[in-house]
Amino acid sequence: RFTADDRLVSFGVALWLLNPFVFTISTRGSCESVVVLLLYGMLNALHTSGQPALGAALFGLVVHLRLYPIIYALPLLFSLGSQGCHRGWRNLLCQETVWFAIASATVFLLLLAVFTC
Repeated sequence: RFTADDRLVSFGVALWLLNPFVFTISTRGSCESVVVLLLYGMLNALHTSGQPALGAALFGLVVHLRLYPIIYALPLLFSLGSQGCHRGWRNLLCQETVWFAIASATVFLLLLAVFTC
């Protein structure tokens, strides 16, 4: 399991949220700061708080908001699988990685169904 200092995580989130550049972009209709906040929340839930269900839900939500965070799925699954299972490509079939993929896909598909109907 990864460990991180809570002060360091709080500093990183505050550095992003209190950045004047982010304020300027956010006031012009871009929701990139929300996407990054959700990604930080997902990483915090997975690697610091030990809440994989919350991390999967946040990842499904952030992929629903913007499609590009899907590129983080493969490295994320590798990091989850390397914590307790095999090495290499076989760690994509660990229980934690399969559960995370199914849970985040379920959240994504439920949001897609709700907002398109």
